[in-house]
Amino acid sequence: MATEFRLNSLLDYRQRVLDQLQLDLAALVIRHREERERLEGLRQLAWVALQEIDPLGEQTDVAEMARLAEYLTFVNKQVSAQKSLMLDIGRDVDEMRQRVTEATKDSRVVEKLQERHVAQELQESRRLDQKEMEEVATQQRRMAQIAQQ
Repeated sequence: MATEFRLNSLLDYRQRVLDQLQLDLAALVIRHREERERLEGLRQLAWVALQEIDPLGEQTDVAEMARLAEYLTFVNKQVSAQKSLMLDIGRDVDEMRQRVTEATKDSRVVEKLQERHVAQELQESRRLDQKEMEEVATQQRRMAQIAQQ
């Protein structure tokens, strides 16, 4: 007598959406980590270039200082661009997390309805079993009464 949960297709759809959003979030998190590593690499390049500059200027000629200054400017621009990219990806990660949270809530609502449906089916099954047992007991009493007469 069990009936199929009418919202199974909706539950399946919401679960597929949630799964895809979680995959997209994981990809964004990986990209964010990779871009952070790239930023650290750029910062390391800038630090190394700074170390090449002789603090007293005794062993570095003007052309070398100009080349290092130009290189540092170039690397600093890349660092700034990388920071901006990281902020954008960070916002995307936050937005995707929010979407995953909402999709999780949406799926959970339908799951709760499914759980309620299963509980009602179980309750109805128990009620029918109880009714059948009572009918059998009633028939046995009638048979016993007839046998006594």
